[in-house]
Amino acid sequence: MWEAYFSKNRYHLMFTASYEVIQWFNQNQLIQFQNALLGTPFLQTPHPKREGDLGLHGGTFSARFDF
Repeated sequence: MWEAYFSKNRYHLMFTASYEVIQWFNQNQLIQFQNALLGTPFLQTPHPKREGDLGLHGGTFSARFDF
């Protein structure tokens, strides 16, 4: 974060930037379709040892000007 006041403290300018990562291990419980190319699809739940990780990540930038 960076901020500054200008013109005898009458104006305020602020910039912020952040990045966030959230990770959940072994939480992918999505049901998968198998044999869809053969014309007979069936549902298969994931094997407990092959569960994947789920995660979110992203950045945020903002600017603010007060007068």
